[in-house]
Amino acid sequence: MTIYKTESGYVISSNQIWRPGCYDSEETARLAFTFDDDVLLAMQDRINNIKGEDRLITMDDLRAES
Repeated sequence: MTIYKTESGYVISSNQIWRPGCYDSEETARLAFTFDDDVLLAMQDRINNIKGEDRLITMDDLRAES
């Protein structure tokens, strides 16, 4: 499990494979490892499709999903 900080936020990988999503903090990224890839992808897609919003996945998003 690896967390990378980018200009846009935080991303994660596991076993040298990128996992879905872009996160607002290292803490949020760490929690994201507990979710399946399909859940993270659907969450990021929902956020991306909200009109007028261009944001990262937050801790609140992850908590609402669990």
